[in-house]
Amino acid sequence: ARFRVVCCGRRFGKTRLAVVIGLAELLRHGAVMWVGPSFSKAEIGWRLFEELCVQLPMLTIRRGERRIIEPGGGWLSVLSADAKGGLRGEGVSLVIVDECAYVCDFMRIWEQELRPALTDKKGKAVFISVPNGFNHFFELFRLGKNGDNPEWKSWQLPSSENPFLDPLEIE
Repeated sequence: ARFRVVCCGRRFGKTRLAVVIGLAELLRHGAVMWVGPSFSKAEIGWRLFEELCVQLPMLTIRRGERRIIEPGGGWLSVLSADAKGGLRGEGVSLVIVDECAYVCDFMRIWEQELRPALTDKKGKAVFISVPNGFNHFFELFRLGKNGDNPEWKSWQLPSSENPFLDPLEIE
């Protein structure tokens, strides 16, 4: 699906999954925008990207910009959604929104900044989060669950599905 919504429990591995998806797009010469609800949350994704990308010598890591450049023209930027208008700019082939349920004013950001950035490349989006009531993330999740629109797909899994978590810790 073009727009994918992943609603899973804490410590499930959502961010790691999305980092792998983002890195795969970058290595296909894609333009990737990783968005966190705040700078501190976006930094979690950045650290995981950095950890993987230092092992790939063909990539250039610009730590100060939180940007990774691929020699074929691809790039990946890690940004936060906490500044109005701060996500406007280049067209992208993939947007990943981490902790989407906690992004303030998300529908405005999606409609005015992120969705337009996908237009020229017919880009994709991945929204990952734990649930946070019946807010915008719940509405996105419903788009992919009801099957009315084939561009949207949603998944929901509990933390207990992570095989690396000790079941006693979950209890």
